[in-house]
Amino acid sequence: MLDSRDESPTRFAQQSPSQGYAEIAMRRSVIRPKPLPKTLSTVHKSKGLECSNTMIMHCDRASFGNTIYGRCKFYVGISRAKSSLVIVIPKANPSLIFKIP
Repeated sequence: MLDSRDESPTRFAQQSPSQGYAEIAMRRSVIRPKPLPKTLSTVHKSKGLECSNTMIMHCDRASFGNTIYGRCKFYVGISRAKSSLVIVIPKANPSLIFKIP
């Protein structure tokens, strides 16, 4: 593995492709942030993080509208969950993404 002080271009050129991929994977696993056991966050700040249990509060038209931006934001929220996901949908003014009987 490379020492952070010795990152000259010639050093990288001497590595095989598999060594380079292993180095990238190692750096990503070390750098990837881990949230605290209980974290309250916005969808925007949760991007790039993964949590065991995720709860998305207040899925109304103002938060997750039926637009591309609203759908992308909702996808970012639901894709944070590793084991369980809870979605709270208000009866008054629910998002058009959901069909509520």
